[in-house]
Amino acid sequence: MFLHQNEINNYLMPVDTFFVSSIFEKDQYKKLGYTANKLKVSGWPYQHKGSNKKSIKGFLLIFTGSELINPLSKYSLKKIIYIIDIILNSKKINKVDIKFHPNEDKKILTKTKKIFGKKVRILENIELNKIINDYEFIISDSHTQALLQIINLKKKLIIFDYNNKNLKKYIDNEIFFKTTKKLNNILGNEIDYKTVFTKINKKILNIKPEQSKKNIINYIRKENFNSFKSYKQILDINLWYLLIIGEYIKLFKDSDLDKEFDNFKVKINNFKYYENFLNKTDTRVTKNIVIYFRIKYLIKYSIKIKIRDINIINSADFNYFKFYIISDIFKLIFKLLFTINTKKSKKLCYKFLQLYSGISLNYKFKILIFLIKVLLKFKK
Repeated sequence: MFLHQNEINNYLMPVDTFFVSSIFEKDQYKKLGYTANKLKVSGWPYQHKGSNKKSIKGFLLIFTGSELINPLSKYSLKKIIYIIDIILNSKKINKVDIKFHPNEDKKILTKTKKIFGKKVRILENIELNKIINDYEFIISDSHTQALLQIINLKKKLIIFDYNNKNLKKYIDNEIFFKTTKKLNNILGNEIDYKTVFTKINKKILNIKPEQSKKNIINYIRKENFNSFKSYKQILDINLWYLLIIGEYIKLFKDSDLDKEFDNFKVKINNFKYYENFLNKTDTRVTKNIVIYFRIKYLIKYSIKIKIRDINIINSADFNYFKFYIISDIFKLIFKLLFTINTKKSKKLCYKFLQLYSGISLNYKFKILIFLIKVLLKFKK
């Protein structure tokens, strides 16, 4: 909500409790009609310490996902090229390392390399968390989640000004730029970052990540003993946690559930293991997460999709997180179109297209939908 100017840019599932990062976030959800007692201020948990290397002399540029992978993104290829051009025209920057979103479209990377050549180094196949401490200066767009991590790490941050009113309200305008001239001024000044980040640290990031994780886990443990009705509720929590941040919560040491979840995303390739989790989640929303991880496996390892998988996928309802998984959905559609030709596979493709019917998607996804409809029309 904070980085996206009080708008929800993703799905929200039907749950009993929402963990939010600050009082600011809680107030915004209340304005949208959410009940106050359902909103728990835990802090912002998405954080890693990074490496312990000494900062190198250099600049790291970070971009959030472009409109080619995120239908709600403000960043087109043209805008990305424009920002890089401003930076490289600076007197003090003749080369910059760039970290795009991990799922960024390869066209963005290829075009950037072609235009700027050796002036840019695109960092691929490496996690941002492992390199973020290595740079003296970090330049960021106005919407990436990495902004909060950079501030927590007390790094020298410079932000491209894309009219993010929340950021400008809580961060001193001294580090925002829209032109090469303003960027030169920032680099030429000795900035007191402690002062620049005073307001955001006090109002938005006052609960630090490690404490936030403890707050969430402690609350869940407490609620488990007081009000959890069954093993299924703990299972649901773990599956959602696994989907959102890529890990699950070890609620009880050496429990059977923890053993089952260990290496979940790899073990899902075993169909019996997969069916076991489907049976445990029954007809609940979380069943769709299990199906989604199976889809990820089928796509990643180019596994031929069998009728048994199509039957199960057809029973899924991805409405709650259709934007979160949009790229994988379209990869699956093309996989179905070119590897299997049955009425059931066509029906599934149409079902997926219906998910995004009537929604204002960006140009890339509009083209994809048009192509898919043409292919479906000529498929027997």
